[in-house]
Amino acid sequence: MKYLGDLVNDMYRRYLLLLLALAAITAGCLDSSNGGVERKAIEIRGPRCTVAGSPCGDYPITKYDDDTTITVDVSNYGESPVTVESDKIMVSKCNDKIIGVDEPNTEKYDNSTGAKRTVSGSVELEKGDQLTVEWNLEIFPNGGDVSSLGNSCPMDFQMQFSQDLVTSKQVQIKEEEASRVSLEEYTSSKEPVKLVVESPDVFVPDSSQEKPFTARAYLKNVGQGEVEKIHSLSPSGDVFDGDDCTVRGTELRMYGGGEREGESYRKVCNNVLKTPKSGSEVRNLKFESSYTYTQDLGEVNLKIVPQ
Repeated sequence: MKYLGDLVNDMYRRYLLLLLALAAITAGCLDSSNGGVERKAIEIRGPRCTVAGSPCGDYPITKYDDDTTITVDVSNYGESPVTVESDKIMVSKCNDKIIGVDEPNTEKYDNSTGAKRTVSGSVELEKGDQLTVEWNLEIFPNGGDVSSLGNSCPMDFQMQFSQDLVTSKQVQIKEEEASRVSLEEYTSSKEPVKLVVESPDVFVPDSSQEKPFTARAYLKNVGQGEVEKIHSLSPSGDVFDGDDCTVRGTELRMYGGGEREGESYRKVCNNVLKTPKSGSEVRNLKFESSYTYTQDLGEVNLKIVPQ
């Protein structure tokens, strides 16, 4: 009986250790400062409507003299800088006779200095930076049209930004009998657009040194918006040294459903990846790209009521 009791206690201790290990893994994946929710690389909040100091709710209503504001925030938690078009966020609004919209108050929080400053136009956000854009609304400016009382007044918002991407991986060029080595990979961004690079991890040239090495790169849209434009997609790194590398076509596949792919770049090299003198050599394969992205943020539909 004593042996059985010791066995039960040992199993219980192991169960507790397993629970603690799972908790530690979960904690490492989540950001406790964000309520235990994993943050996105580019996090957008809003548009948020406030009337007389209180949130508007699902059915926003405002009166003649209510202080009414709309706010949009965007934060960069990724590794690559993001350039946000701060003056293109509000894309449609009501008739100016019904709701007047002042120039927005646009403020950037600089994570490196802890300072805030007023900005406008294209705003670059480094890792940890935040941009806040706030509009003050004036109901019936200059008297307005009282016949519009009770009508809804929709305003649409979007977020447009651009970003540079880098993805690199190591490729081992080796003789058949050489041992494999550990290889490293790096990507600057996994969302909302990821630059994917596909190639062999290990390449063994043939005796004629004419065996081709093929690499493919493409953009994959895993976010909620659309890739408006791919500005560039090009290879670099010492895998592609030499003049015997050719491009075998680029193709555009974007705006489909689900996970959408973008431009595809396929490059083939002959007579370049020769057998290394040492029997094994690690080379770097890198692709770089830049794109512009637009994400719909929805609308704020204000209803104006009398005092």
